[in-house]
Amino acid sequence: MDTTYLNSGNKQGNVTVYTSTPDGTAGLSITGTSDLRDFGAPRATFIAHYRKWYKDIDLSNYNELTFYARKGANHGNIMVDIDDTEVVQKAYGSLDTNWALYTVDLTNYTGIHTLTIAGGYSDYSGSSSSNTQYYHIELR
Repeated sequence: MDTTYLNSGNKQGNVTVYTSTPDGTAGLSITGTSDLRDFGAPRATFIAHYRKWYKDIDLSNYNELTFYARKGANHGNIMVDIDDTEVVQKAYGSLDTNWALYTVDLTNYTGIHTLTIAGGYSDYSGSSSSNTQYYHIELR
């Protein structure tokens, strides 16, 4: 996903498309906390409140989504969803500030689905400077 593609997606909260990544490809920097206070809410409610990038994408011709991600600051979490299903989640406590590669199997998806890439902190209790960074985001 290049800069043009990422800029064509929707953004909620403090989401920046940037290219100062380790390999110069486009990336996302997501900062902040969700305003969600209902910890027992359904998954769709959590997603609706996230600081995120999202886009409806036809996943029929793709086998996987790959990306590098890291915690940029404080309570940064990795959160990736397809429609209302969490496909990758890594909480800040087990997330490093070094880049790691993640892969999502897409072979069971056909047709148009909403891909959500979220960051920062998942509810109101994290630091407002919580940050998650992604780059080299590819649909293969």
